[in-house]
Amino acid sequence: MMLNPGLAAGVTVGVMLNVISPQWLIVLVLLVTLVLALEKSLRKGLKEWDKESKAALARAQATAAAGDLGTQPAKPAGGAAIKLADLGSFATLAQSNTRQLVLIVGCWAIFLLANLVKAPQCSVAFWMQQVAMLAVCGAFTVAGAYSLPSADSEDGSEGVLAWTPRSIRLYPLLSTIAGFLGGFLGIGGGIIMGPLLLELGMLPEVSQATTAAFVFLSSSLATIQFVVLGKAMPEYALWFTSWVVVFTFVGQTAVDYVLKRWQRASLIVLSIAAIIAGSLVMMTVIGVSDTITDLSRGAYMGFIPHHLCE
Repeated sequence: MMLNPGLAAGVTVGVMLNVISPQWLIVLVLLVTLVLALEKSLRKGLKEWDKESKAALARAQATAAAGDLGTQPAKPAGGAAIKLADLGSFATLAQSNTRQLVLIVGCWAIFLLANLVKAPQCSVAFWMQQVAMLAVCGAFTVAGAYSLPSADSEDGSEGVLAWTPRSIRLYPLLSTIAGFLGGFLGIGGGIIMGPLLLELGMLPEVSQATTAAFVFLSSSLATIQFVVLGKAMPEYALWFTSWVVVFTFVGQTAVDYVLKRWQRASLIVLSIAAIIAGSLVMMTVIGVSDTITDLSRGAYMGFIPHHLCE
């Protein structure tokens, strides 16, 4: 709840700036952003892999020693308590986090309503609506801060963000920057939030679930808007939604198997790095190609503010 409103606010501003910015600037910022995200993810993944390898070696040695002594080796400690999802566990989670869920759903619903009744582009009502939405994001962030558990009630689990007076101010700001970059570059906030959450100290399993929640909220919001406004056929949306559900289940099942079988959560981080690397290559090729095309036809290479009102 503390990160989602800032992410939405950043995306709103980033998309508007994307519309008026030249292609070469977008490509340049894209290169810098993805290279930094790739470096952070790869370094974090390799560090976690090395840590897991040492832990596996220690467990093997403990098992061998326990076998010699005829005792049972101690189970590995640490990490987040990851459980398979089911309706019962979801209901329990919802009951213990009712206020946070109400804030998340409320923020989602307000953004949906605002986009469905969007004012004419660049009108006074349009700008008032944009300012109001940014204010709503700020209000939900403040409300989220008041809904956080007190320091005494936190269990101090590894990989869970620690909410201190400093982090309450800093983390929403970082989320806003991530959303801005996602909107400005047209790549969505998820690919940036993943490495950011890892850098803030989240375990890969927790980061994966949190990023998936961000993607679900933003994509469902956009899909419903397109369908309701008649810009996409319901069958079209249903077709791709079905594929997303199927492969999300397949991917989640595979991740659960890897975590249980090999105790290698670093594979999640390395997978993120691989996706970023692929995005870096493909989007750079497309972006550079578009920039060369603009140069060859003598297109204006500066900012074009009036594009925002078209």
